[in-house]
Amino acid sequence: KCKMTGWKMHEQHDCFKTIADAVVDHVHYFQRKHHKSSHKITVTDCWGAVYHQDDEAREHAHYPALWSGVAYIKCNKNSNATEFPTCDYSHKPVEGEYVIFPGWLKHYVKPGSDSRYICAFNMRALNIL
Repeated sequence: KCKMTGWKMHEQHDCFKTIADAVVDHVHYFQRKHHKSSHKITVTDCWGAVYHQDDEAREHAHYPALWSGVAYIKCNKNSNATEFPTCDYSHKPVEGEYVIFPGWLKHYVKPGSDSRYICAFNMRALNIL
C-alpha cells in the first residue's frame, strides 16, 4: 500500500477539480464521437497517492464505478507501470498523462516505484444509480 489522501479531493481542492473536470470532458467527447451517446458523467471519487520505495497497489478493481483512471502527476523513469493482468497490458507512467479504464478492470502496481505521485478517480453516469 501507499500513502493516500481522502476520497473527495475534487470537492476540496482546485488542482484535483481541474483533473476531474478534464477527465469528464474527455469521456464526454469519447462517448459522443464513438458511441453517439450523451450520458452525463460525474466524478464520484478523486484522491491522491504517493509511492515510495516498496509501496505498492495490490490487485483490485473499482466496481461499481463505470470508469476509473489514474493521472500521473510526478513520476521518474524508474516508476513502475500500472498493470492490467486481465488484458495483458502495462501502462508506463508519463508525467502529465492519464489513463481511463472500465471500473471493473483489475489492476495493480508492483513495489519499487520511488516518488510516484498520482491522482486516481472513479466516474459514473448520472442517470445510473
